[in-house]
This record gives sequence, structure tokens and C-alpha cells, in this order.
Amino acid sequence: MRGSTVLKIGAVLVVGAVVAAAAMIATLDANQYKGVIIAKAKELTGRDLVIDGDLEMVIGLTPSVQVKGVTFGNAPWASDPNMIAVENFEAQVALLPALRGDIQVQRLVLDGAAIFLETDAKGRTNWTFPQQPADPAAPKEAEGELRLPSLEEVRIKNARLVIKEDGNVLTTLSVAQLDLSAEAYDEPLALTLVGSYNAVPFDVQGVLGPLSRLTGTGGAPYPVALKGTVGGVAVMADGGVAEPFAGRGIDMAVSVQATELAGLAPLVGDLPTLPPLDLKGRVKGGGTAWALSDMTLKAGRSTAAGAVNVALGGAVPDITASIQAALIDLGELQGQSPETTAPATPATATPRDRVFSSDPLPLEDLKAVNAAFDVEIARLVLPDGVVLEGLGARGALKGGRLALNPVQARLGGGIVKGTIAADASSGKSLDIKADVSGDKVVLGTLFADMARSDLLTDAPTDAQVNLSAAGTSMAGLMGSLDGTVRISVGPGRVNQAVIDWAGGDVLNQLSETLNPMAEKREYADLVCAAVNLRARRGVIEYDRAIAMETTRMSVVSSGTVDLGAEKIDVAVRPYPKGGVGISAGKLAEMVRLQGSLAQPKVAPDVIGVAKTAASVLGALATGGASLVAEGLMGHASADTQPCVTALGGPGKAAAPTQDPATPATASSNPIQDLGKGLNQLFGR
Repeated sequence: MRGSTVLKIGAVLVVGAVVAAAAMIATLDANQYKGVIIAKAKELTGRDLVIDGDLEMVIGLTPSVQVKGVTFGNAPWASDPNMIAVENFEAQVALLPALRGDIQVQRLVLDGAAIFLETDAKGRTNWTFPQQPADPAAPKEAEGELRLPSLEEVRIKNARLVIKEDGNVLTTLSVAQLDLSAEAYDEPLALTLVGSYNAVPFDVQGVLGPLSRLTGTGGAPYPVALKGTVGGVAVMADGGVAEPFAGRGIDMAVSVQATELAGLAPLVGDLPTLPPLDLKGRVKGGGTAWALSDMTLKAGRSTAAGAVNVALGGAVPDITASIQAALIDLGELQGQSPETTAPATPATATPRDRVFSSDPLPLEDLKAVNAAFDVEIARLVLPDGVVLEGLGARGALKGGRLALNPVQARLGGGIVKGTIAADASSGKSLDIKADVSGDKVVLGTLFADMARSDLLTDAPTDAQVNLSAAGTSMAGLMGSLDGTVRISVGPGRVNQAVIDWAGGDVLNQLSETLNPMAEKREYADLVCAAVNLRARRGVIEYDRAIAMETTRMSVVSSGTVDLGAEKIDVAVRPYPKGGVGISAGKLAEMVRLQGSLAQPKVAPDVIGVAKTAASVLGALATGGASLVAEGLMGHASADTQPCVTALGGPGKAAAPTQDPATPATASSNPIQDLGKGLNQLFGR
């Protein structure tokens, strides 16, 4: 017999056997095997499988099975009774490979599925099953994950995946539609996914690697190429994952583009209104180590680049960042224009009892993360329009200790630089120290940045601030403030409306009360201004250490500000150019600012006028001593260089005549001072 005839006969026998087997199976009731299936599931997994509906079987070369009402039990320690519950299940399996033990699912349909994945405090997972040994006498094998079958098409509708940790829900993934398809087990998977993640809607399309490579442990990373939207934000990821199930070895190019971020609020809380956002970079890592490199960010006019590394293996996250920005416009990023940032008017402001809050500072927040950062911003635009150029800041935060050293920028044509340290490592208080200096900062340039060059021009300024404080609240910090503030302002041209522009009710009252000129002019030529203050334990006491001089008048101030008690008692004395001494007509022009910092009151200093008059005469008998808050005597009016005096020049008036904590030693009786002065004048 010829070979071809043998082959034909063999083929006929095989086909006949298959047809006979199919005919036999078709006459069987599949439901009689429900018990066998349930028992086998129990044997393989140790879990209970419940099948409420009938098993329906369609016989062919690709037999299929359909069943309704299936539940699969959970681990004994899990918080839910079932790991999987399915309303409708359909599976189509290739027959011939199945006869060889190779399960190839050509079609899998799940409708109305609920899946609960959980990890307990001991690190156990409910999707790991004890594999049963082939020989009952052999020792049990270690727990392991089941091998995934071959899948060519998967369709899931109305499904829900809940991920828990120790009974607490971390993630809820709702799937309205999931379509996965591949030409074969070794071919890429096409993906379409529509659903929501913790109430944030998403839709994703793309291509994944073959299922055969998903469970592999070696070779090239598992490829991923996805794009879609999450909460209205367009996202893209293209790269690979070395260990997909472990979530390690991620290496992907990513991008995020958004016109708004409101759709992400259920995930991250309310976010500011931002201009159109475009973020690109490369994400690497997984588990406890992540890195974002080649980062570029565009948000409206703002652009930045850099890299961020995050390590999660320690007691707290450890972050290292290097950021370089050509432009950062904070006004645009806040969704505000300079016009909308003006302070509230007195009519709309809410009165407060205190300026500084007594609420505890979040000291533990400084210990929640360790960080090292290096930031360079070529141009930083503040919300009010003021521009900082060449801003550089290097710093570190570790164990609750924050150090910024140095911080430097060009401001108003000058240089501002400093160092700042904050220490909350004790957990009991926050210790702060700041040393900041400004060199040749032109205030007129800052006003021009704010589009208010009509208010002030020129006025070059030098400043030196050295302050330290310790406390558990803002009120505590201010009550412990120590240090000095020294500011020297040079010539300029100032508009009388600058006080109205500042919007302060107290400033407006001072302006109205201090004006010694019947004739008002729009502009005044500023000769100088000076501030030279020292704080000791939250108390600032000064004698003629605040001064301003124009070509027409000068203003000098002395007084006491208690930042801890939030009390103020400050005398302000204007005097016109060309006058010497305090004439009777000008005594009424001295005013006093008193009360609380939150609600200070300004009024002509009627009592202070009498005391000052007495001090002028009493100084002849007491050698010049007078109360600090009433020390604006006649020789202050005669001072031709009040700014120099304020800064501790020839008059050296900046230093208080006594320790602020010690009561004034000069006489508090104006009548006695007046009498002594008159006696001295008449040689008695």
C-alpha cells in the first residue's frame, strides 16, 4: 500500500475519532461535572468555588462554556468573603492544545465581575495559593503564583477591582469596558480600557507586549505603549517594565498635557487654576526608588527643566531635586493678575483681635521628608509683578532641620542674598535664624515692575536683616524675636498718593494728621529714609531710629512695639524745613500711634504734647534725658541729617537710652519737668 494511501486512511480515522468524541460529549450534561470542577478548584487553591447557575457547553474544535453566578472564596484572613464574584462568565478554549494540557483561551468574557485583592499586615496576598504536591507523601512546595493561560481575546464589562491593605480600601478601579486581543500567545496585546480610578474617569488605548513575556523573569523588558486621558488630562507612557508583577525595572518616556486639572480633584484634592500645562520626562525605577529625568515643564509662559530622584526605603522619603527655569511667572500660575492682588479695603476687611496666630506650628511636617535641592531661576515674576533675576537657592532638609545656604537674586538692579535656617528637630519648638542683605536695590524699579512708576522713582536702598526666634506658634516666634533691621533709602521722587496706594487705614490717618502744609503737592523730592531697629525678646524700643526726609519736611519717630503682647506705643513728629525748635504752633502736629497691632489708633498726642514740651525744658535740668516715646525734642527738629541720626551717625540716636525691659528712668511728671526747665532758663 502506498504511503499516501496510509496517510489518507490515518486522517480519516483521526477525523472520525474527533467526530465520535464530539458526538459523545454533545450528549453529556455538563452540570454533572460541577462537583468535579468545584472539588478540583478546592484541591488546587484551597478555596471554595460556588457555581449557582447551570453550566452550558458548546462542543466543537473550540469548545466553550458559559456559566452564571460564580463566586471564588477569599483567603481566611481577608476582609471580604469572596475574592471574585462574576454574574456572567464565558470561556472558549482551543480543543486540541487542551488535550495536550496546553490551555489556550481564545475568548474570555466577564460581565458584572467584582475582584478584591488584599494584602495584610504580615505581607500576605490573597492572590497567592498553596500549590498542592503531586505526591501526597512529598513535602509541600512553597507558595507561588499560578501560571497565566494563553489569552487571545478578553472582554470585560461592568467590572470592579478593589485593592485593600489590612482591610482598608486603597484603590477602587471600575471598568466599564476592557478589550484585550492578540493574534497568538506570542503576539502583542491590543488594549482598550474605559473606566474610573477612585472616582476619576479615564480612557486608555495602546499596545502591550505578548502575554508569553508577561510572566517571564529574564530577557528584554515587557513593552508598554499607552495613551489616553485621566480626569480630562492627556497622558502617554512608552517604554518597558523589567518585572511587571513586581512593579520594578520601569523605564518609560511619559508626558502629561492639560488645559485644567479640576478633574483630578478626587485623587489629589483641589488644585490651583493653572494655564495650559505640558510636562515631559523619563520615569525609571520601581518599588522604593524612582527617578524623573530629562524633565521639561511648560505652564503658560513659565518653563523649567531638571531631574528629581525619590527614595522610599528609609524611615521617611528622601528627595533630591535639581531644577533650572528660564521663567517662572507666579502671577500667571496662580491665575491672578497684579490688579487682583491688592489688599482688601477697610470696608471689606474683617477685624481681628491678634495679628499673629497662636495655633501650633506643624513642626512634624519638617520631619516628614528629607530633601536636597538646587534651584536656578533666570527670571521669577512675583504675583505683584516684581521681578527677581538670577535666583539661585541651594538647600537641604534633614531630620527636621532646614538650611537655605545661599539664596541670592538680582532685585531692582541690586543684589539680595542671605542664609536661612529652621530647626524643628526637637519636636518641641521651631528655631529660626535669618541673615539677609540687600545692596543697591532701587525701589523705583520695583514700583515700575508693578506698573506704578507714577508713585515712586529712583530711591536706591541698602538693607541688612539679622533675626532669630524660637517658638511653637507664630505668636511665640514673634514674642521671642531677637536681632536687627537696618534699611537706608537714597534720593528719589515720591507721589503723595503712595500712602493711599498702600491701602492702610492707619497710614491714611497718619498722613492726614502729620501733614504740616496747608498746600498739597502731587510729588515730593525724597532726600532719604532710614530704619534702624533692634528687637530683644520680642520688644522693639527705639529713639529717633525711623526717619524720612524730603526737600520740604522731615518725619522722625520714636517708640515701643511689643510683638509678644501685640501692643504699640509710637510717637511720630513731622517738622518743616527751615524751622528750629518745637514752636507752640507745631506741638499739636506730633501724633501717637497706640493700641494693639491688630487695631491701632492714631490721634494727635494731646498728653504727649504737654510731656514733650516739658521734656524740652526738663532736658535742661536732666541733662537731656527723656522718655523714649516722648524723646522727639527740639533738637530733633533742628537735626539737619535725621536719616544719619536714625542710622546711628553723629547723633547716635538709634541706640535706646535704656534696656527695653527696664522702665524709663526719666520723670513721668510733665509739670515737674516744666518747672525745672523754667528754673534753669532763668538761672535758678
